[in-house]
Amino acid sequence: MTLVPPTDIELDPGESHKYVLHIEVLQSIRENSTYSFRIELTYTYWANHKKCFKFTSYKSHAFKLNMKYTCISEEGFVSLMNDGSKIVVKFSEFKGGWGWIGLVISNNIGKTVTLSRDNIIVYADDIDDLKVFLYGPFTSVGNSGVWGHVSICDMLINTNKDGSPFPDISPSSHINLPSNGKAILWLFIEGDPGPKEIIVELIS
Repeated sequence: MTLVPPTDIELDPGESHKYVLHIEVLQSIRENSTYSFRIELTYTYWANHKKCFKFTSYKSHAFKLNMKYTCISEEGFVSLMNDGSKIVVKFSEFKGGWGWIGLVISNNIGKTVTLSRDNIIVYADDIDDLKVFLYGPFTSVGNSGVWGHVSICDMLINTNKDGSPFPDISPSSHINLPSNGKAILWLFIEGDPGPKEIIVELIS
């Protein structure tokens, strides 16, 4: 007896698979007899083997001061953890009381998956305000319009005026992220001056 599984063994919700069971009857089998057998299939949640999302690039800037129409910022210290699914950002001063954290999120598996705000967990103590903006999908973040050559001061002005740091590009609550696709997450944080630690974690 041989059970032949399908070629693609991954099974998404609502889908089905076809298995082929080959039974070879030998001459020694008894006529008019009953023979019992049992087949047990064990499935596991495929995201447990490989995490769907990971951080692949980041920016972290807290406002410091304006000098000759230039926005001066404090760069945060960033640590990447848990195979890229968790990031810790630390600001030593947070002198201006607000800042932005930008994160590139990549699809880490070979199929399209949905990334939503529910997949993003932010831990931050001593923070008065937190705003979340999610953009994508993109194949290249350089051409996204929400990553390269951005000004945190302009982003704050746009957010206060239009409700979004990039008024020409609307954020999304969820994104269908293709294989090797990328999303961009921007977090606005506001709080009293002093050391700050912000932890951002991706869950599947």
